[in-house]
Amino acid sequence: MQLHEQFVQVIKMKALPRWLSTRYSLLYISKDEGLIRFEEAKKILRLNDTSTLKTLSELAKSGALITKRDPLDERQKIYKLISPEDFHFAEGVQASLHAKASLLEKIRHMSKHLAYLITGDYAILLHTKYVYPTTIAIKVTDEDYAKWYAYLRDPQTHVALGPAYIKQLKKYRNIINLTNGLTEEEFTEKTKIDGLFVEPLERLILHMVKEQNETSLSNAMASAVVGKHKINWEKLAKKSREADLNRQIGCLLEILNVEAKRNIFPQSLLEMFTPKEKQPKTIFSTQYLARVNELETKTRDMFTSESEKQIAKKELTHLTSTYKTLEEKWSLKIILPTHVPKKIVQDLVH
Repeated sequence: MQLHEQFVQVIKMKALPRWLSTRYSLLYISKDEGLIRFEEAKKILRLNDTSTLKTLSELAKSGALITKRDPLDERQKIYKLISPEDFHFAEGVQASLHAKASLLEKIRHMSKHLAYLITGDYAILLHTKYVYPTTIAIKVTDEDYAKWYAYLRDPQTHVALGPAYIKQLKKYRNIINLTNGLTEEEFTEKTKIDGLFVEPLERLILHMVKEQNETSLSNAMASAVVGKHKINWEKLAKKSREADLNRQIGCLLEILNVEAKRNIFPQSLLEMFTPKEKQPKTIFSTQYLARVNELETKTRDMFTSESEKQIAKKELTHLTSTYKTLEEKWSLKIILPTHVPKKIVQDLVH
């Protein structure tokens, strides 16, 4: 079994018990697939708080109910029923799968029926075998979202509509971040790895560089190094220019060359990303901008001791001066600590 089969055995979804099926039907004929709040559910079901909460919890565990935090009040939840058609579709696909299937086997099995893409950090793992994320991000079409939710949700698997909470990471064996909006173009460009449909490296690198945080930039660099001979560089260069990210990607590749003290990426490749005309400098990466501003303030603050000022100046130099010589070429103000590219070079190049 591959190393990323760490998302182990899942529990097969079960048919709703009679009492729960009756309550599901009551809610469905009253609200259909509309949003439901706790007080509404309590009124429809004619139950007390405890029984209503148990009903909603059991429906969610079975995959018949989508739950999310209320954007108007994070302490509260809002609910949305899965339609009977989507729930029974998921139940039917699940029934054709063997009882001890892993989560990844479950996802592979659905490949016969519905489109999807594994994206984000787990896609990086599948491409590079470098990172070990705690969640799987899956992107599906708008019309298939409810089917996927019902299919994936079980007592051991939490399906998150956004970033999972810490307590959810501890409580569930599997965490899935399920998003909608998958387009035909995105699905057509998929890469197949170990029987799974995965977002291609070109799109992943674009998304990671756009996020501009330490983890995403590390993943983008790892993808570039490991996938050097697999990436369609012309395609990536074209898409990066369309997204106005060509300078950032080219700069990252040259930084890796600098840290490796050799040309991992030849100059002919870097030229694909080089600006064709002079452009105003933009900040790269924005994650560290607040820290830079804080350090600059500290170096000028009359209440800061000289020793603290020296420490702040040293960190400021580390963040802003290491790759100063590349700023003019790429029209970027580079704010990037050296440990990020150094680790990639140490782990994947040397």
